[in-house]
Amino acid sequence: MQKNKLSSGRLNDNEIMQRLMHNVWDKKIIITPLISLKDQLGSNSLDLRLGTEFIVTERPNYTHIDPLDAKIEEQEIKFRLIKRLSPLKPFILHPREFALGSTLEYIKIPNDLVGHLEGRSTWARMGTLVHLTAGLIHPGSAGTITFELLNAGDVPIKLYPGIRIAQLVFYTLNEPLKSYEIKFGAKYSGNLRVSKPIYWNDMEIDILRDSRDKGKTNLENLKLKEMEIENRRLRFKSSGSGL
Repeated sequence: MQKNKLSSGRLNDNEIMQRLMHNVWDKKIIITPLISLKDQLGSNSLDLRLGTEFIVTERPNYTHIDPLDAKIEEQEIKFRLIKRLSPLKPFILHPREFALGSTLEYIKIPNDLVGHLEGRSTWARMGTLVHLTAGLIHPGSAGTITFELLNAGDVPIKLYPGIRIAQLVFYTLNEPLKSYEIKFGAKYSGNLRVSKPIYWNDMEIDILRDSRDKGKTNLENLKLKEMEIENRRLRFKSSGSGL
């Protein structure tokens, strides 16, 4: 039976501290700026702060977003707007509104650890979600972490850059994995700012797009063939020859 690479061991505060101070680069957790370790280090997690950059979605004129559209990258540029704020200026997240944010910190996780992003209880009780589905932080990941912000409450919330809005927990791996940085197709590794979705680069999107385009070509050829047969039938009918 294959050994599970992910162990159940969740790092406690002492173990997180040891990794932050580790003198072996491949074992070290790097988080910078770490403004207040005393305030940010919990019993088994490390609090993360909100950065100054956000991406909001301007309601487009399109009826839907189609990842197979050849112009989807161009469309994304038009309706995904970047907002950069000064430290004392809040970002207002309205009820049912979705936005992308990022951590203030740059984070590097060693290959023998995996991270998981969680919300903080205080903000969760106000209806603020910091991630929807993408909470896994891969071994070897480096860069800022993107927040998928959603106000699930009924009242607008002011989010100030620098607030502790999320927490990161760490789990040990039984076997170190190949670094996410060198994984083929690792689209978001090394980000130093909030990043837009890049779904059009996924392999399956290319396959679906090619299959759809080939299907269109086959359908167009079939229609041309049908028109050719119909024209021949009409010509023969007008000449009295029949088919």
